[in-house]
Amino acid sequence: FDSFDAVMERMKQKYIFEDERHNPLEDHQVNQSPKKRKTAIKRRLLPPKIYFHAFSGKGGVIPSLLSACAKGNLQPEDVFFGFAPAIPNF
Repeated sequence: FDSFDAVMERMKQKYIFEDERHNPLEDHQVNQSPKKRKTAIKRRLLPPKIYFHAFSGKGGVIPSLLSACAKGNLQPEDVFFGFAPAIPNF
């Protein structure tokens, strides 16, 4: 789940940078204002849809994955899981 957190943090920083670039006269402080941080947090912080190809994790992991996606403002209906068929060893 560290990769989820890393992507979300990068997206927050990207949104803050873009906002400052589009409104350069608004705020020249080095520290981010609380308003900018709050706005960046509300935006989508993960890709618009996520597909876990050939998911082979245990069923108990799925709620944790959905929770991590929700923290990135991604709805559960935009998260998909694919399951690969078992291949017997001959």
